[in-house]
Amino acid sequence: MDEHQAWAMSYNKKLNSQQLRSSQQCDQIAALQCMTYDHHEDPADLQLLRNISQVEQLLEAFALPANTQVAAEAASRHGLRAKARAQARVEAHQAHLQARRKITQSSSSPNTLTLSIRPKVPTLTNDQIRQLVEFVQSNPNARRTPMAEIPSALGFDCSERTITLALGRKGFKCSPAITRPRIDEETRQLRLNFARERLHWTAEQWESVLFYAEMRVPLTKQSQEVFVIRKSDEDIHPDCINFEPVAPTDDTNSNVYFAYLSGVAGTGRLRSWTRHNNSKHGPLCAQNWYCHIFDSLDNFVDDHSVGSRFALSPDLPAYCSATIKDALRGGHMPALHMPPASPDLNLITEIFGTMTANLKAEKANSLYGGVAEYRIDDVVRSTWEGISKEYLTELIESMPERCQAVIDADGWYTRF
Repeated sequence: MDEHQAWAMSYNKKLNSQQLRSSQQCDQIAALQCMTYDHHEDPADLQLLRNISQVEQLLEAFALPANTQVAAEAASRHGLRAKARAQARVEAHQAHLQARRKITQSSSSPNTLTLSIRPKVPTLTNDQIRQLVEFVQSNPNARRTPMAEIPSALGFDCSERTITLALGRKGFKCSPAITRPRIDEETRQLRLNFARERLHWTAEQWESVLFYAEMRVPLTKQSQEVFVIRKSDEDIHPDCINFEPVAPTDDTNSNVYFAYLSGVAGTGRLRSWTRHNNSKHGPLCAQNWYCHIFDSLDNFVDDHSVGSRFALSPDLPAYCSATIKDALRGGHMPALHMPPASPDLNLITEIFGTMTANLKAEKANSLYGGVAEYRIDDVVRSTWEGISKEYLTELIESMPERCQAVIDADGWYTRF
């Protein structure tokens, strides 16, 4: 190995050593820069920020080659730029603090702050609440007055919400009205007498009674539900009852179902009169009822033994009333004369209520909010055919309880 090669190897060792130190110093510089940026984002001590910037300048200058004039000038320029950046960071942080102090001072100033205070909801005096309750309980029309119209009706300067809250504290709320036939004084007395005379009938006596009833199911949109202002225990109060509307004479928009049952023979065949029958045979009249409905009922009557009775209601429609009375007078079966306006004393009414509830459930589950005509017929018939012997026995055994309820209500409305 000659002298030149030895010098080259020695120079390479020195150069590698300097590059290693330079690489380590660059890593230190990068770490210090990260610290600087962290303190720039959230500086806790301005003096610490200045110290880190100075150390950064020294390390960067030390990492440059010391034997070249260009490197020295570059280090000088780099140091000036680093110093300028550090100074800019300090000034930016001070400006940020001053801006925050201004915002804090302005937000705490009473002259620039405007609070939006909700006005106190007006309340009713005890005398006004007493007048409100007396008004609601005064008559059936007051029970049906919308909450929004009550303040003007009583001359109160308050909102609908104030009326609702005041009535709610007294136990009143808007609830759907129960629909029942109208009961007058004469009807009330007839109901009371019937219940007293048959209160102690046995289950065997009620099993021999044949019940008959009709149900009309509208195919188009039904009338709007009626709401009344009442307490929870006033559902059968006479002022809170919605009277049954008069049945329409046109059967083109409804189905009529004819049902009959007894404890002896069970449930009879459910017959119906649809608008298709109406378009084919004409409206439901005495002749059509006799030709298409009576034969099934007559066969069901023949299934009963001697001693059975037909629960004859004075509310039967005209198209079937005369035919049924003529058949009973002919010796087919003696009549048990029921009081008027007494669906609570007819067991089939309970089943009709189940049918109505099932139709409402079908409508609620419908995609389009309605029930197709064929589905109405399916729901009604499936409900009727699903009546078990146990359920029928339970209904028959409830007759003494129904009579007692009429007595307790003094002939007025019951919850059956």
